[in-house]
Amino acid sequence: MNDNPACSTDSITGEIYSEPYLCDRTLPPAGKIKVIIIVYSDDPDDKKNPTKLQKRFGKINLKLTGSSGDKLVERNKSFEAIEFEVGKPVETTIEKLNSETSYSLSVVAVRKRSEKTIIQGLTYESEDLTNTENSDCSKYSCTLAPDGEVKFTITFPIRTGRDKDKEKRNDEFVKAIEEYSEGKRNALDISSLIKSIGEAPGLQTAICNPTSPAGCEYVAGDENDTSL
Repeated sequence: MNDNPACSTDSITGEIYSEPYLCDRTLPPAGKIKVIIIVYSDDPDDKKNPTKLQKRFGKINLKLTGSSGDKLVERNKSFEAIEFEVGKPVETTIEKLNSETSYSLSVVAVRKRSEKTIIQGLTYESEDLTNTENSDCSKYSCTLAPDGEVKFTITFPIRTGRDKDKEKRNDEFVKAIEEYSEGKRNALDISSLIKSIGEAPGLQTAICNPTSPAGCEYVAGDENDTSL
């Protein structure tokens, strides 16, 4: 006789299954990748004044791509120029990633008013700080698995004399537009200014009609448009 109350002599009826039931529900992805972005500059002016550096680009775009099962995973995040100073790390963590999948991450610096316009002449480097298995890092991108950590560095070159002239003219134009918005300048003042700085890329666009007696008409345009 068994005195254990947990045991019972009553018979139990039921069915025995020999095949497991396949359940498609799994735990949500818990992997994560830490990203560090550092901007450097070879130009002394950028090191002295963060505003100088921040005027050289609009955003830095971070992109992650990979797959989880049959699904394509893509994450995008943008960092404004104002967040960066020379040598100062900007960090972010991408979460809810499949730990059994490797992901490709890339960064690129773009212009202020056109996120599709990539700034040329910059030096990119990437480094897997955790030396995760099967990682593969190049200049613009790095492929690694969670829970890894990757560092991207972007270096701006020294400004040429022409670049500095462009920035000066751009600043003059921006100031004039602000004064126009405040009512301190009229449309004729702005028109005269546009004609006087006819070689300032991005601040204007030339519309030329050979049949028009006026020839070319200058109008304000995107700062990335260098056509005159």
